[in-house]
Amino acid sequence: FTGLLTDADPTIRRLAVEAIKGMRRDDQIAAIPQLTPLLSPAQEDKPTNRAALARMLGLWKQDAAAAVEALAAAVKTDPDPDVRSACLAAISNIAAPEQAPLLLAAGLADADANVRTVATTRLRQLRAAAAPAAKELAAALADSDPRVAEGAAQALVAIGEPAVEPLVPQLAAKDAATRKLALAALAKIGSPAKAALPAIEACLADSDPQIKALAAAAVAAIGK
Repeated sequence: FTGLLTDADPTIRRLAVEAIKGMRRDDQIAAIPQLTPLLSPAQEDKPTNRAALARMLGLWKQDAAAAVEALAAAVKTDPDPDVRSACLAAISNIAAPEQAPLLLAAGLADADANVRTVATTRLRQLRAAAAPAAKELAAALADSDPRVAEGAAQALVAIGEPAVEPLVPQLAAKDAATRKLALAALAKIGSPAKAALPAIEACLADSDPQIKALAAAAVAAIGK
C-alpha cells in the first residue's frame, strides 16, 4: 500500500492511508518514513488527507515517535487550521512528556482560535506535566477568544504551583478580563499560590468591584 501514497489521484492516496490502518503495527511503524512527507502540502495537496494522516499517526501513540518532528513542523506551517489541529492532537498522543508541552504551546500562537483552543485543551490534559508551557498559557489569558482564555486558565490550575510565577504579571494586565481569570486561577490553586499574595492584595484596590471581590476570595482561598 505504501507505493500508492504518492499516486496522482488524491482518492487513491486517501485509500492507501486507510489501508495502512489495517496493517500489523510493525508494518505501520516501518511505513512512517513514507508517510511523514505527506504531512507537507508540497507532497499532499488535499488538507483532508493530511488531517487523516495526522489522526492515524496519533492513534499509534509513542510508536509513532519518529513522526513528531514532521507533525510539529505542520503545526507551524500548514495553511489549513483543521490540519494544524489534527497535528496538535497527534503530538499530545505521541510526544514524550518532556517534549509535549512546548510543542503544544506553539499552537497557542496560531491565527485560528479553534487551533488555539485545541492547544489549551491538550495542555490541560497534561496537568502538572504542562508546567514548561506555563508562561505561554499565562499569556493566553489575554486571548481575544474566551474559549482560549478560559481554557488556558484551566490548564494553569491543573499545573498548580509552577503556574503561580507566570500568573502574577497577569494581575497587572490592562484588560480586566485577564486580571479576573488570573485571580480565579490563583484562588483555585490555593495555598501553593502564597507567593502571589502581595500582588493579589494589590488588586483589592482595583477600580473594578468584581476584581476586588475576586481578590478577596483569592486571599481567603490561599490563606496566610
